[in-house]
Amino acid sequence: MWPVTGVSLWEALNDFAPPPAHTQPFGDESYGRAYLVSGDGNWKARWTEPPYGPADGHWELFYVANDRGETTDLSSQYPSLVTDLTTQWQGYMTSVGGVEPLRPIGFW
Repeated sequence: MWPVTGVSLWEALNDFAPPPAHTQPFGDESYGRAYLVSGDGNWKARWTEPPYGPADGHWELFYVANDRGETTDLSSQYPSLVTDLTTQWQGYMTSVGGVEPLRPIGFW
């Protein structure tokens, strides 16, 4: 059994001076789709399988501070940031015992 992760919302719910909601990267996955938001909350790496995501199956990158609708993929302009976020994603998956689904060879 994996430990529950997260932070308490007690201070925010009781109108104390709450700290920033997120100071560490956080992510989620569901049915093979995944995302990770940077610790500062400005960047988001997202993986969506083809044909719903990019045809070549790459991780997309969005500057969500200015692009809340995630309409402009910046992954080709900031490849090192994509690498950093996807490495953090792999660490997250390892820490929570996540298992990524098998992807058929040649599917994309």
